[in-house]
Amino acid sequence: MTEPRISVREGVERALRHWPAAYGLALQLTGERAAAEDLCQEAYLRLCRKKSPFREEGSLRAYVLTTVRNVAKDMAGGRPAALDFREMEADLAAVAMVSDPVRVSTRGEERRRVTRAVERLPSPWRAALYLRDGLDLSYGEIALILDTTDDVVRTTLHRARNRVREMLQRMEAGNEP
Repeated sequence: MTEPRISVREGVERALRHWPAAYGLALQLTGERAAAEDLCQEAYLRLCRKKSPFREEGSLRAYVLTTVRNVAKDMAGGRPAALDFREMEADLAAVAMVSDPVRVSTRGEERRRVTRAVERLPSPWRAALYLRDGLDLSYGEIALILDTTDDVVRTTLHRARNRVREMLQRMEAGNEP
């Protein structure tokens, strides 16, 4: 049984619905907003130049995210830059305006520790965490996007979470990594 196809024009229009997820992945891979925007724009230009029809919606998000990953590899010579989580601080400030200051302060410090730990992970580990925990994608979808196997995705996520846990424990004990 063949998978339903949609025209390139309709595919690009539907792909635009996945811009937030594509931008989030691009941000994880590049580490800065301007570079992430450029990366997404290039990825969507590639989608517009596509000559064959798109598959139906189910795999379209994975296709868009895979295109973002491929463009990131092309733009960075295969190695995405380090991640910068500074923009999360703005989100924290917004939360502080409407919440209990003590609770926000505690959460804010915890979030900063987690951010410091995550930004020290290798880029592929950060991308896998973002796709799984940020976008709630399945292991299969992540494997497709990152061009690997389900087992590698599981191992990567396990190692990334363990490394973050270890770094957080060291930070808690006062042995900042």
